[in-house]
Amino acid sequence: MKRTQNRLIYLLFLIPSITFSQKYETGKMIRWDENRPLTWNDFKGPVDRRSSFYASTCAGIYLKIEQSGNGDITVIAETFFDPAKSWYVKKYGNEKLLEHEQRHFDIKEIYARRFIKRVLEADLATERKPVEKIQKIYRQTLDEMNDFDDLYDRETKHSVNKEQQIAWNHEIKRLLEKYRAYDRKEISLFIP
Repeated sequence: MKRTQNRLIYLLFLIPSITFSQKYETGKMIRWDENRPLTWNDFKGPVDRRSSFYASTCAGIYLKIEQSGNGDITVIAETFFDPAKSWYVKKYGNEKLLEHEQRHFDIKEIYARRFIKRVLEADLATERKPVEKIQKIYRQTLDEMNDFDDLYDRETKHSVNKEQQIAWNHEIKRLLEKYRAYDRKEISLFIP
């Protein structure tokens, strides 16, 4: 069993003098990489003794938006895992539970890709405030991601329902493939 901590880091750099941020220390985070699955060694946080779950994954989507004076907008969306805030109870740390936790990380990556797709498809040239539109798309994507993540935990019963876990593993793999064309971490847009 587990509980995902949806701590979503939201960094915006709209103009160099205006910054909204929460801590996102690149060197301390693990970026999502299909060739680098999580291991129990990545879970370095203290176990939450009040939790009824056996593991907790702290992962999210880092967002950075830069806008230049000539209309160029750069959007960076990266999926990250925070080892310091992710934990597991060693006694219950088996491969099935780790696989369940990996799928939470994968769900974040699916929604990072969906966010990039939505930004690319948005008609930002007609927007008076394109950065605000991108922020709105981001917030909507995060809401959908959190709902999807909660549904995943409910239906798999936090990895206990083996049949549902297998079905979800296949669905998450299918969605990663479906949005593969949007696995870019950075896009540049010109808004005249």
